[in-house]
Amino acid sequence: MTNPSNLRDHHSVLVLDASVALNLLGTGQAARLLQALGRKVVMDEHAIKEIIFDPSNGASGEHTIAALAAADLIKRHRLTTNAYE
Repeated sequence: MTNPSNLRDHHSVLVLDASVALNLLGTGQAARLLQALGRKVVMDEHAIKEIIFDPSNGASGEHTIAALAAADLIKRHRLTTNAYE
């Protein structure tokens, strides 16, 4: 069976939008999955603000993302306008 992932070695940085982050958090295993990715993961501050609560446990989304950032699993970053294009 072939791996359905489109991730390749040159995808060293992944940028998560709020939708992807909510799905990741919803698994209840976000930290474990981020560790398994083995890549730098970045979230824009705007996307983080869209996460009102953690769907797996109802905790504050800000608190959950802050914990992942403190564990060095997600980097909080302000993306430039060009990054959105």
